[in-house]
Amino acid sequence: MIKLNQGIFQADPPNLVRTIEYDPITNMYIRYERVGNLLYRPPQYLTFSDYLAVILKEHERNNFKKL
Repeated sequence: MIKLNQGIFQADPPNLVRTIEYDPITNMYIRYERVGNLLYRPPQYLTFSDYLAVILKEHERNNFKKL
C-alpha cells in the first residue's frame, strides 16, 4: 500500500498536479506528480488494487476538507 503525506515531511507545494494514466500494454496505472512541466517525484507504477487505494485515500481527503 502506498502512504501519502505521512511522517515528518512537509506538505506538498500548492501548485502540485497529480495525474494518473492507464497503460494497457503493462496493465498498470502510472501516477505522475508535476510542478509545472517538471516531475516533482518519480512516476509511481500501480496495480489495480494500489490504484483503488490511492483513489479512496484522495476521496477521503477531499471529503474531510469539505467538513
